[in-house]
Amino acid sequence: MRPDRRKFIRQTLATALGGASLYSALGGLQVLQAASLQPNYVFTDYKALVCVFLYGGNDGFNTVAPYTQAAFNSFYGSGGVRPQLALNRAQLHPLTDLSGSSGDGIQYALHAQMPELAALFNQAGSPLAIMANTGTLVGPVTQNQYLNSNPALPPQLYSHSDQSAYWQSSPPTNSPVTGWGGRICDLVASANPPNIPILTSFSGEDAFIRGENVNGYIMNASQALTVDLPYDDRGQLR
Repeated sequence: MRPDRRKFIRQTLATALGGASLYSALGGLQVLQAASLQPNYVFTDYKALVCVFLYGGNDGFNTVAPYTQAAFNSFYGSGGVRPQLALNRAQLHPLTDLSGSSGDGIQYALHAQMPELAALFNQAGSPLAIMANTGTLVGPVTQNQYLNSNPALPPQLYSHSDQSAYWQSSPPTNSPVTGWGGRICDLVASANPPNIPILTSFSGEDAFIRGENVNGYIMNASQALTVDLPYDDRGQLR
């Protein structure tokens, strides 16, 4: 079976959106874990999830923009939500595949500086998908709830460093020990070929690659590096 990538993302995210937490989405991976533990279950090809974390260096609302004229005006026009961004609608790259399929009847576009990604997205059978409306909130929060200080909020909401760590860990508590990348690998480790590291990092040791049973294989451009992880094997060459 070869599931459509965009359909897979929509179905998988249903768990996360329903629970309003990235951590809750890991529950959906229990199905994959159970399948991989079956003695007759065989993966016939290789797949990798590549995560590029920009540490806050990207404005998602400025990357994927509403392209339908009325929606564009309400968001970027004078009196809109973000008029200070001053995007030129004529320079945006419309995403034809998302026209009306987003559920709100609005067509979207990519920023003017992203023509290559827009062209890839608009190809028939494109492998590119966009996961929108993500964040570190514990659950949906209204403005009134926030002003009345009664919603459940992620720890240190306005601290950039704390939110960067929370993006990588998304724990159910305020004391993250593992990251969601490491926890995913904990679930599917049995299906990974023994001669291929299940989790490799080129950005050093961080919260994302920590699992309960799996630690990241850390490399630079030419070799493996020594790391200091909070486990018994700290400082060993990974």
